[in-house]
Amino acid sequence: MDSLNEALQRSFTINKKIEGLPQDIKHQRITIRQVAEYCMVSNSTVQRWLKEGKLKSLKLPSNQKRISVADFMDFLQRYQIHVSEEFFRRK
Repeated sequence: MDSLNEALQRSFTINKKIEGLPQDIKHQRITIRQVAEYCMVSNSTVQRWLKEGKLKSLKLPSNQKRISVADFMDFLQRYQIHVSEEFFRRK
């Protein structure tokens, strides 16, 4: 029961952080490199997450991929990764 309560509290806390961000930030796009740096993984790992459907991306006409901040925050919440408001406010 404690783990359920802890999970609910984490979800509530993350949702509050997401709601607190300005709307324009949620619609901004970030690069694979920025996601990799935030999660402390390689670009290849992020590309694998994209391929596996764990993380959504948009493909630009130049074939580069971008991740919306909203989709990235959803990913962080699903995989219980710490959400740093500072990271998103500086984008």
